Amino acid sequence: MEWSFKEDYIVGRFYLSHTESWKSHIEELMAELRDNDSCRAKGSVRMRVQNFEALHIGSGLSNAASRTKNVYNALIEKAKNPQMYSALQSYITENYICNEKDSSALLTSTR
Repeated sequence: MEWSFKEDYIVGRFYLSHTESWKSHIEELMAELRDNDSCRAKGSVRMRVQNFEALHIGSGLSNAASRTKNVYNALIEKAKNPQMYSALQSYITENYICNEKDSSALLTSTR
């Protein structure tokens, strides 16, 4: 099953807030994913976090899904500049199919 934007966003946000200690906090991520109706196996979640880690430390990961790269880049820009929120909101609206209510809820929950 393909990862959704929302799942990637949760994983990316988690990784960026736990870059040095994500392995010891993986249960927090698993709980957040479950709370958002995701039923991913722990091994799959660990690999997804490692994808974000590889992108973050610059070791490449040429086979990372383009969505994962896009989510990572959007999160990095948002982390650098809080004013990027509107650009991130536009990016989600333009690149992902979901109704406006769902997009607003996702963005509100990630501020």
